[in-house]
Amino acid sequence: MFKNISNLDELANEAIKVKHFATMELVEADPDDPALEIVAWMTANNFDIVPVSNSDQIGFVSRVKLESLRDNESIRKAICPIDKTSMISPNASIRSVLDKFTNTSSSWLFVGDGNKPKGIVTLYDLEKPAVSLFLLSKILMLEAGLRRLLGTYTNTPIPDSPSEDGVAGDPQKLYELLDKVREESSLVSELGFSLRSGEVVLKGQFRDVTNRIRHLRNHLAHGRSILNEVKNPLEAVQRINEIDKLLEKVKSKVDDREQVWNAFINTIIVDESDGKQIFWGGANAIPLPMQSPIFVISAENPFEEVLSPEKNNERTTYLRKLLKYRELKFMEVFGKSSYGTWKQASFAIEGISQKDACELAKKFGQRAIFELTQDELRVISVDGECRKNKPRCR
Repeated sequence: MFKNISNLDELANEAIKVKHFATMELVEADPDDPALEIVAWMTANNFDIVPVSNSDQIGFVSRVKLESLRDNESIRKAICPIDKTSMISPNASIRSVLDKFTNTSSSWLFVGDGNKPKGIVTLYDLEKPAVSLFLLSKILMLEAGLRRLLGTYTNTPIPDSPSEDGVAGDPQKLYELLDKVREESSLVSELGFSLRSGEVVLKGQFRDVTNRIRHLRNHLAHGRSILNEVKNPLEAVQRINEIDKLLEKVKSKVDDREQVWNAFINTIIVDESDGKQIFWGGANAIPLPMQSPIFVISAENPFEEVLSPEKNNERTTYLRKLLKYRELKFMEVFGKSSYGTWKQASFAIEGISQKDACELAKKFGQRAIFELTQDELRVISVDGECRKNKPRCR
């Protein structure tokens, strides 16, 4: 489901534009309107600013400035020019407007091209449904990414979304997932929470941040907005930035992390074809029964995404058919984690180049392959780089 979290996050950022939650039907004031008329109108509609435009002048007035004028005095004296820093394109991403709010410390921005406003967006527009949709998608991606990381850090297959039958090790609720993640101190640390203050403080920091995210998800799921969760709109921007910061860390660890390469190099290659376990690596390893180098490829669980047994079996079946079609010599083996329950059906292939082996693994969405010689076991990423190696018989 979340094979490429980076692309999905980009989709979430780009799909919701400023025009989707800004007020795009502006009513302009005329520079010659009396102050009382405009202040009354602004008060009735809870406006802090309104654009002002006629044939000779474009700008805006604020309620605070108008209240300093006499009731019958023209608002012309209170007009402020519109500069580029207070304008944002209607097609800008939601991330862009949040960055602009953060960098300018402003509570509002005009929406438009050039210096002619077509709409206005304020911090209070963060309560709009489009923003809630944006946030909910981010939190769902974050949950999926944490599930995948937890699965590899604990060597326990965990699907990206909760399974219907609640298999062992598969947290069904977000709070259960977060509790399990918090138990993995190395993972929590790699997600950006400092170890300098000790493990208890480390886990406490992670709990505080993720509890805020969990509560927000519950609010959004019940039709409430992020503004229901905070004291003021600026705090809402900080909360969103907090989600993005953690999601960015999760994305980077899903894409590439030292832990996953350590898991690969510690994988046990086993032949179970005759009902016994015949080890191709480790202290009990046999001499390789095929001409080296041998490349071991799996079609299951692409990029650590845990698929159903039925889907994995289908992928394995078609990889087997493809190997037969190419007339390659192969044996069926398993890759097993040294700890935990991770086990994947794989194929040990003779007479194929490293480049072709990597290309084949890439077609099945894999992160890496194994290269075995009589003396060495190497983990090769599908881009051809050797990530880890060790003596095969040790």
